[in-house]
Amino acid sequence: MIPKFLLRHRRSEEALPLPRNAVWRAVAGWVAILLCLGVYWFELNQTHQSQLDQVEANVRLRAEQTVHALALQVSTMVEKLDYLTLQLGQSWLAEDERTFRRTVSVAQHALPEGAVVQVAIANERGEILFSSLVPEDATVAATKVSIADRPHFAVHLNRAEAGLYISHPVLGRISGKWTVQFSRPLHRDGRLEGVIVVSVSAEHLSRALRDIFPDPADVALLLRDDGAYLARSHLLEGVLGKSVPADRGFLHDHLVSHGFYDVVAPVDGVERYYAWRRVQDRPLVVSLGLSKSVAMATVRESVQSSSLYNLVASGALLLAALWITWLYLLKSRQTAALARISHR
Repeated sequence: MIPKFLLRHRRSEEALPLPRNAVWRAVAGWVAILLCLGVYWFELNQTHQSQLDQVEANVRLRAEQTVHALALQVSTMVEKLDYLTLQLGQSWLAEDERTFRRTVSVAQHALPEGAVVQVAIANERGEILFSSLVPEDATVAATKVSIADRPHFAVHLNRAEAGLYISHPVLGRISGKWTVQFSRPLHRDGRLEGVIVVSVSAEHLSRALRDIFPDPADVALLLRDDGAYLARSHLLEGVLGKSVPADRGFLHDHLVSHGFYDVVAPVDGVERYYAWRRVQDRPLVVSLGLSKSVAMATVRESVQSSSLYNLVASGALLLAALWITWLYLLKSRQTAALARISHR
């Protein structure tokens, strides 16, 4: 049993208002705490954003350096194919068909297996005179095929293109495979006698990119400068015969040699950092996309862990401040109550 006079004392103490100066001190203390926490979290968020920006800059730099090296590799490959096409064209004009067939066989074996699907010769009307896919004793059958309607033949008429032409991927009428046509005109005494076409497998080009970037989260692209896909390190079948979206920067300003863009790929829905570069003196663009989620995963986990740790610490600090404030106000009320009693 609590004595009645103590109950009356406690009720009278609880009925007392909090001292105004104590309330103002508590409010000032909370303003200071919240202000310090606000500044701390602002600085923490700035630090986290700086970390994210730094990692993003490093990823872009890595993509830029890699795509530069890739563009040099593609340039070297095209130079080899250009030289091969030129030499084979001269061989056709100088050799008989049987000798030329052996020359083509040697050239194909000097390249990676499956790289060159076909070497073909068309006359000035676009009729196929020779195809490395047609056996020697059946070469005449190849003349039933015409490429007169193909851009890689038509472009060489009237000297519209006197050097190497690189086509969009086409489905071969003899090979039945998707290939990129590397073609050159054949001239004798200044007169067009035909066109030589070296058909390079689109799958081979894509496989070469895939060997460098095996992770499907990342992607390497070989494009014509009009945006048409020539090769893709992954999901090639989804882009053959198609072009990149029309908003890509390299499609509009051909004086710019390289650049960046961030986009969710329409082919696989993966968001990536892209770096692109033109292949020197060729109508080609190489593009490399590095997965944003993969590239940023480590730093994002670090930021999330740091944020969670600081959130828990801030919560604990606020609970401690709340407890201290309650004790302070309780003590202030008790002190005020004692002072009131002592003045009676």
